[in-house]
Amino acid sequence: MFFAWKIDLAKAYDRLQWSFIKNVIMEVGISSSLVELIIWCVTSVQYQVILNGEMSEQFTHRCGIRQGIPPSPYLLVLCTEKLSHLITQKVHSGMWKCVKISRGPIISHIFFADDLILFGQATIPQADLIRGCLKEFCNLSGQQISFSKFRVFCSTKIKEGVARILLRFLVHLLLEI
Repeated sequence: MFFAWKIDLAKAYDRLQWSFIKNVIMEVGISSSLVELIIWCVTSVQYQVILNGEMSEQFTHRCGIRQGIPPSPYLLVLCTEKLSHLITQKVHSGMWKCVKISRGPIISHIFFADDLILFGQATIPQADLIRGCLKEFCNLSGQQISFSKFRVFCSTKIKEGVARILLRFLVHLLLEI
């Protein structure tokens, strides 16, 4: 009996903490001079808005990366890879119970940009473990889960009553992130 969590990271580009971005690209092994150049490109962006027909003073963000510039998707993928590493550690330790489809490989997660699908055994301890990984990632990165886009899909072998109990528990767990 397994479930899949479909998760969307809310405003994924806007919430990434600059310190997290720097740590992630340093962990990849990029030279410190290139790391500094990348961080400068991320942090030196200035904005102005027109308010009541007048241009505001320039201001900067304290976190996030601009969408629409070439390195942004790569930085988002690198940062999301940190969650993949957290999950992989739990899988290798035997704590995270993955889905195995027929004779294919086991599946614990699939990521596409800011959309995540996490697979696990449909139990409360497993849900708590997955929540813990998500909470750690969100705390490190500044990311937040979009609860309005959160979905849970259960295998057909799960009884409806059990699925309802599990769903209530998941909602409670996710509110703690």
